[in-house]
Amino acid sequence: MLKKIFLFTLLSFSLISCDSSRIIDQNQDIPNAVWDMNNPAIFEVLIEDTLMPCNFYVNLRHTNEYAYKNIFFFINTDFPNGEKRRDTLECLLQDKEGRWFGSGLGSIRDHQILFKKGHRFPLKGNYVFTLEQAMREEKLENVQAVGLRIEQTK
Repeated sequence: MLKKIFLFTLLSFSLISCDSSRIIDQNQDIPNAVWDMNNPAIFEVLIEDTLMPCNFYVNLRHTNEYAYKNIFFFINTDFPNGEKRRDTLECLLQDKEGRWFGSGLGSIRDHQILFKKGHRFPLKGNYVFTLEQAMREEKLENVQAVGLRIEQTK
C-alpha cells in the first residue's frame, strides 16, 4: 500500500513538473459551493521575468445547477510598487441552446477562460491578484472553485 502511494505521488509530481510554461496555476475551493461576494479568492505570485509575454486565465468550476449563462468577475491586481488595477471580466458559460461550454463529466463543469494574451509584467516583484464574483448577488450558489493560471508564451 505504501509503495502504491509513493508511486502515485511521484507520478503526480512528474506530471506537474512537465508544465514548464506555468508561472501559477492555483484554484481555491468555495465553501459549500456558495461564493460570497465579500469573500474573494486571493493569489500571490513572484515575477522575476518582465520580458516574457504571458497569457492569463481565470479557472472556474461549477455545477450544472448554476443559475446563469454567464459570470462576471472583478480582477484586482496589486503591483509590487503599490499601484492597483481593477478589471471586469464576463465569461459566457452556455451557448444559445443552453449547452454548457467547458469540460466535465456528470454535473460538474470546468472552464479556463483567457483573460489577457501576450501580456508582459511591467515590474519584477510580488503581485497579488484578487478574484471577486460580480453577479449582483451577495451569495452566488453552485460555484465550487475559482482560480488563476498565468503561463509564459513564446
